[in-house]
Amino acid sequence: MIPTLSQAHLPPDEEARLLSRAAGDANAFGQLYQAYVKPVYRYLYARVGNPMDAEDLTAQVFTQAFEGMAGYRHEGHFLAWLMAIARNRAIDFFRRRRPLVSLETFEALLSTASPDRLDSERADRLRLLAAAIQDLDDDDKELLRLRYAAGMPFQEIALLMHGQEAAIKKRLYRLLERIKHTLEGEIYAQR
Repeated sequence: MIPTLSQAHLPPDEEARLLSRAAGDANAFGQLYQAYVKPVYRYLYARVGNPMDAEDLTAQVFTQAFEGMAGYRHEGHFLAWLMAIARNRAIDFFRRRRPLVSLETFEALLSTASPDRLDSERADRLRLLAAAIQDLDDDDKELLRLRYAAGMPFQEIALLMHGQEAAIKKRLYRLLERIKHTLEGEIYAQR
């Protein structure tokens, strides 16, 4: 089950209490880890497409965060700080190697799925969706990952992407409409 956005965050007062202790208290940092490991992992998995690499990168993010806690200044945006570290780790990962998941790999995965799990119509729609997403520019893909894979609220995404919250919301909704129209056009063309 994917947690809702509210499940992905600690209450602000609890987060502030833990952050004030986390630099010298592994237990406090452990609680922060428990609260934020899922959104960080999901984001990294959406970026690299391989669970083992995503796990390794997630561990690196939290190691770097723990080592940097003494210099962290809490201003209510801890998740954005973690995601900035995660983005940098993902960039470093891709500098060392190319992405492991291509559209062809995704299609091969779909073609080997059992009929019970994935009917052909759904597989076709997933292929169309994958193609539509692959055609997006990197910033649009990043926005989708941050919102849906990491479950970040718009305020945190705006901080991370250096934009205004209202503009980020509008951009996402327009992006979703564009994808929807692309998919509808492709589905209609196939009939």
